[in-house]
Amino acid sequence: MGKKKEVEREKGTGKREALRAIEKRAQEKWRQAKIFEVDSEDKMDTTDSSPNANKYFATFPFPYMNGSLHLGHIFTATKAEFATGYHRLRGKKALFPFAFHCTGMPIKACADKLKAEMQEFGCPPVFPAPPIENVAEVPIEEKTDKTQIDKIEATKEGDTRDAIEEVEEKGESKKKEKNSKGRSRKSKEKQKGKVKEYQWNIMKSMGIPEEEIPKFADSDKWTSHFPATCITDLDGFGFGIDWRRSFVTTQKNPYFDSFVRWQFETLQERGKVIFGKRFTIWSPKDGQPCADHERAEGENVFPEELLLTKMKIVEVPKVLEQFKESQVYLTCAVSRPEIVLGQTNCWISPEVEYGAFQMKDGEIFVCNEKSAVNMAFQEMTEEYGKTVKLCTFRGKE
Repeated sequence: MGKKKEVEREKGTGKREALRAIEKRAQEKWRQAKIFEVDSEDKMDTTDSSPNANKYFATFPFPYMNGSLHLGHIFTATKAEFATGYHRLRGKKALFPFAFHCTGMPIKACADKLKAEMQEFGCPPVFPAPPIENVAEVPIEEKTDKTQIDKIEATKEGDTRDAIEEVEEKGESKKKEKNSKGRSRKSKEKQKGKVKEYQWNIMKSMGIPEEEIPKFADSDKWTSHFPATCITDLDGFGFGIDWRRSFVTTQKNPYFDSFVRWQFETLQERGKVIFGKRFTIWSPKDGQPCADHERAEGENVFPEELLLTKMKIVEVPKVLEQFKESQVYLTCAVSRPEIVLGQTNCWISPEVEYGAFQMKDGEIFVCNEKSAVNMAFQEMTEEYGKTVKLCTFRGKE
């Protein structure tokens, strides 16, 4: 029995392995012949009669190197690969270069997250066990359920055995549907992110050995590891890429870096771009804007324009009595400024913790910590990004 199963397994993979062997031999011939390495001519004549007109070029948006390539990358890149291969077969000089996007915040965010995990949980880290969810017990169904009642009624009416079996089948299908709906809800709840994902475990899921993972706390490790993995994967797929033209988009590549600098400096000289301030999502930790796809989490979060309303406190409560000689204001943010004209009251949550914050013009604003920090990064405090909290108290005080 064991031999028969082994023979069946070999038969099932034999054709695949044979085709894979042919594929590897062909790819090795391509590498030795350097058929994908395309050089430009010394004299660039662009007339239709010139041999240089018989050429084709395709490229692919640089994939970001905070992990291995996925199916979406391959789906898009095959369009460039198939087109290049087609024109190469037609005798054209077909060029397909490939590069790697390594600038921006995502790599640094992942590296910093990994570093923080090792500092908090050790190396290798020992993470706390996830909390066990309290699942309500499902009561055992009584034997005399609706299916059983239907069967009894069918027997009383003198129905045949086929009718009874049909009732049983309907009952089973309803149970399956009910169970599948329950599983679906559970899986959706799991997808909402109740279980925290640690960067260390993400690196392990990528096939990186545990002894290598600590090295990825350095951002430079990402820019050397994943481009090499990407090249291996694309070569294994059989892509016809001229790897001599490959590069990474960081300062480690002075040629591409100088090209990008030249572009922006030229645009600035022509008045097409200016340096200034605008409302954006800001990272206090890194001291720079953090665009949508540069965040480890919080995508599709954008700046929201709100109007700050100031309501002067006339009768100063006891918790603010020390500031009765100052201008103290309750501050609220509204998205529709026209409603302020008809305002009759301002609600304060009794259990929320508020603070009195010193602003740069001498006024004191009463608001929560988050609001004060946001105002500090809009140059409303004496020192940019810094808050001065004079006291704290709950709303009911």
